[in-house]
This record gives sequence, structure tokens and C-alpha cells, in this order.
Amino acid sequence: MKKRMLALLCAAALAASWSVTAFAQEDTAAEEQQKVSKTNKFYGTIKKTEEAEGKRFLLNANTPGTGETQDMLLNVSDETLILDAVSGMPVSLSDIQDGSIAYTYVSPMMALSYPPQVSAYVVLTKIPADYRVPSLEEVKKLTMNEDGSAVVETVSGTTYHVPADCSVIPYLTRNMVYIDSLTEGTNFLIWSELSADGQTEKASRIMIFARGQLPFDQPSGPAEEADFNNLMVPIN
Repeated sequence: MKKRMLALLCAAALAASWSVTAFAQEDTAAEEQQKVSKTNKFYGTIKKTEEAEGKRFLLNANTPGTGETQDMLLNVSDETLILDAVSGMPVSLSDIQDGSIAYTYVSPMMALSYPPQVSAYVVLTKIPADYRVPSLEEVKKLTMNEDGSAVVETVSGTTYHVPADCSVIPYLTRNMVYIDSLTEGTNFLIWSELSADGQTEKASRIMIFARGQLPFDQPSGPAEEADFNNLMVPIN
């Protein structure tokens, strides 16, 4: 009887350990899934079409790191941010010039048409020749240093060194933002150059987006939406 009871206890303990391991694996998988980028990045020559009341563009898109190009239809909505690549400030749809280079961040969902269609979240335009275009990133991890500088690891896999005197500004809000405002999940636009080690990027300017300013990062409820509305600065 004692042996049978001991066997049952051992079996129960083993089953419990398997359950803990399984839950841990599920939690890890869920955590990794949450860290997947919410956008796809393309750049290339952009041209207007006569479709969708001028809100559809043909992009001869390059996929960074592959060297491959493909035509795609870029759908722009009222929620799409069209930004000057130098200042980071919003510009109008008419400022997108035919034949110019644009960097775009689009929905991962692509319509299987020909050419394929995607919804644009952010379009960076008015790019000077040989200009190093800023990147739209999401914070994965922030490590602050004693001297006030920081290391920012992003969901895209790029690591940025942020000097203590780096310019950090909000996008169209009254928020006071600092380097330590780059908490996990924060979306930001960053101007940078490759560091001397050839491995990390050194930031020169950072623009932080509040929750709700990007089409893929909307407030989760009335309270967050009210906070967002209170922060917005009207553009005259």
C-alpha cells in the first residue's frame, strides 16, 4: 500500500512538473509573439495613381536587406502619418512627388491582388539625396547608464546607443519626454548613424509617439483615449 501511494505521489509530482514546463513554454512563446514587429518596412520610388481619390500610390518597393524589388499598391488613409523625413513633422498628401523616394511602414497584412495591396501606417517623404532616413522602431528593452546615456534594444533587432545629450522630443503633444521615457513598447522615430564599432547605431535625435498617434498603436479604452486627447497639440 505504501509503495502504491509513493508511486502515485511521484506520478502526480511528475505531471505537475510537466504542466509547469508546458505553461512556461506557452508563456515564453506568447512573449516572443508579442515582440514581433507590427509593421513591414519598404522603400522605393513612389507614384500617384488615379484610384481611390488620389489616396492610392504605386510603390516600386525594395525590401531592406534583400535587394529585391516588387511593385505594390500603397493605400493611404486619414490615419496614415505622412512625415517629412528631415524634420519628422507632418506634411500633406500633395507633398508626395511622383518619382520621389519614400520610406514606408505598412500593415503586415497584404491583399493578394496584382500588384499586391497594403495599408500604409507611416510614409516618410521629402528625402534629400544621400540622406540617412530615420527609422520607426519599438522599444524592446531600455538600459540606462550612470552617465545618463542609454542602450535601446528594439523589436526589429537593431540596437541604439543614445548619448546623454541626445535630443528627445514628443510628436505633436505637450508631453515632457526624456531618454528614460523609452519604456518597453514605446514607438519612436530615430535619426542615427553607424557607430565606430560597426555594430550599433548612435542616435542623434529621437521623436517619441504617444499611444494612439500611430494606426497600429491605438488606446485600449476610454481612459487612454481621454489621456491622448488631452495631450494633442492642434496644428494651425
